[in-house]
Amino acid sequence: MFDHARERLLRIRAVPPELTAYRAWLAEQRKKGEPRDYLFTERRALFEPRRDDVAVPMPGLQVGQARRGLVIRCPSAGVAVEVGGVHPRDAERILAAMDGQRSLLEVRWEAGVDEETFSRFLRGTFGIVVFAPEAVSRLEARISAVQITRFPSSPYAVVRSYWSNMADVREWFDAQSAAIDAPGALAELLKDLHVIALMGRDLNSFYDPSSRVAGTLVSPGSFIEQLPHVRETSDGTVFFDGLRVHAGFPGGVGYHHMVCESVGDGQAMRRERTFSDGGLSWGRIMHARAEKDASFGPWFCPPRPMTDGHWRVLYQAFADARQAAAEGNRDGLVRSAARFHQAFIRLHPFPCANQSLAMNVVNALLSRVSGAGIPHLLLDHFAMRLDAPAYARLFGRAVDAYMVDTSDAAQRLLDLAQRATQAFALIQELSRMDPAAAAEDVLASRRLAARWALLGDG
Repeated sequence: MFDHARERLLRIRAVPPELTAYRAWLAEQRKKGEPRDYLFTERRALFEPRRDDVAVPMPGLQVGQARRGLVIRCPSAGVAVEVGGVHPRDAERILAAMDGQRSLLEVRWEAGVDEETFSRFLRGTFGIVVFAPEAVSRLEARISAVQITRFPSSPYAVVRSYWSNMADVREWFDAQSAAIDAPGALAELLKDLHVIALMGRDLNSFYDPSSRVAGTLVSPGSFIEQLPHVRETSDGTVFFDGLRVHAGFPGGVGYHHMVCESVGDGQAMRRERTFSDGGLSWGRIMHARAEKDASFGPWFCPPRPMTDGHWRVLYQAFADARQAAAEGNRDGLVRSAARFHQAFIRLHPFPCANQSLAMNVVNALLSRVSGAGIPHLLLDHFAMRLDAPAYARLFGRAVDAYMVDTSDAAQRLLDLAQRATQAFALIQELSRMDPAAAAEDVLASRRLAARWALLGDG
C-alpha cells in the first residue's frame, strides 16, 4: 500500500509546474468568446504591447468623433482607424502622454484614464498608428522577423512571444550546435529547441501554435510516435488515428502544378504517392478523410515508427550543412540545408511547430555564410510532395530569390515585402488561367515576379 502511494506521489512531483502552467494557459486560449488579453490588448494585435514598452504615435494624428467612439486619422499616410468605447478627450490625453520616454504604464497614469479605456485604445491603435519601435528593434537585432515567418509583412503582425521564443531558439542552437556529434545528440538538441519554441528559454513565454493538432495535443519536447490507423477504400484512405499533416495547395492547384513541373517532378501532384530511400520509408501523400472532415482531401502521413535510420539521415544532412557553413561553401550549404529541411518536414517528429523549428535551424546555418536567412514561404508544402532532386532545386531558388543581406532591417523588409507582393499578384493571375494555354506567355513577360513566385531560376 505504501509503495503504491509513494509511486503516485512521485508521478505528481515529476510533473514540472512550468508545464502545468503552460497547459493551463493553452486551455484558456481555447475557450471561445473570452478575450485573449495579455495586458492591454486582445490578440488581434499579434505583437501585443506590454506595460514597460515605450510607445510612439504616428506623427500628425487627428482625433475625431465617430458613431461608436472615435476615429483617429493620419492624413499624410492615408490611415484612419475607429476605436469603440473611448471618448476623444481620453484619446487626446493618451496621445499627448506618449512622449517617447514614458512606458505604457506611465502613459496611462499620466493620461488619467482607467485600465479598460486604455486597453480599448491600444486594441484599436497598436501596430496601426501607435508603435513600440524599441521593443521591435530589440527583437529584430536578435533574429529578423523575416526568418521566422512565411511571408514578409509588418513586424506587428508577428506574435510577440513567438518572436521572442524564436530568438531564444536561435541563441540556444548557436551555443549548442557545434557539440552535436551523433544522431542521438541531434534528437536531444531538437527536443530542447522545441520546448524553447513553445515556452521560451525561461519557460515563461508561452506560445500557442497554429497547427490543427495543437488544439488537442501539445507536449513540449516530446516526439509524436503514434502509428497511423487507416483503412484503404475505393474513394481514398479512411483515417482513424495517428499523425497526419494537411497537404493542401495554398495559391491554387494550378500554381503548385506549375512549380512542380518547373523543377522536374511530374509525379508530385498525384493523389497517392509513397516515398522511400534505401528501404527507409519517408511517408506518403494520400487522398484521405477522417471522422470530422467534410470530405476527402490531400494529406501527408509521416513515417512511423521513427527509426535510427531516419535520424542518421537527418544528422548527416545537418553535419554536412554545418561543415559547409564552416568552410564558407554556399552551394554545399544550400544543398545540405535542403536535405535537412525536407527530411525534418517529412519526419515531422513533433505534434506542432516543426516548420518553425526546421527553418530556424536552416536559417541559422545560412546566416553563417550569407549573413541573412529567408522567409518560410510554402517550402514545407513542397517538401512533402517533391522528390529530393526537385526539392533541392526549389530550395535553391528560394534562397536565391529571398536572400537579402543588409544591415538595414527596414530596407530588407521592404525589399522582401515587395517581392512577395509581386509573387502573390502573379499567382492570383495564374489561378484564373489555364496553365497549359497561357501561363508560358505570362511567365515570359513577368520574369521577376515568376522568380519571386519560385517559378523560375534566377
